[in-house]
Amino acid sequence: MNDQPSAKPRLILEYIPDQATHLVRLYDKENHPMEDKWLFPPELVKGKTGKQLRDYFCLPYTPTFACDAVVQPEHKIYGWATPSSKRPNIFETTGGVTFSNERPIAAS
Repeated sequence: MNDQPSAKPRLILEYIPDQATHLVRLYDKENHPMEDKWLFPPELVKGKTGKQLRDYFCLPYTPTFACDAVVQPEHKIYGWATPSSKRPNIFETTGGVTFSNERPIAAS
């Protein structure tokens, strides 16, 4: 299973938060499980269809589900930016994440 964005993102920040960080996980349940490492800012996900999210984040799949992902304090977060972004829009962590509130994403 390869859950890496298709366009090469670049690492632009690395930090350890002192409070919980709320992000969103996008996945398709077939090849990309709910509990995995790539996470996204809620404000960039809200209101977009699966196809729009795939194109916006340069994903190698069309997400059909989303869930809340809360990174607990003291767990390192890496911020990646897709080629068209100057700010981090994809986040990765190595642990300390609680996943909840699974919901479907509109296809188009």
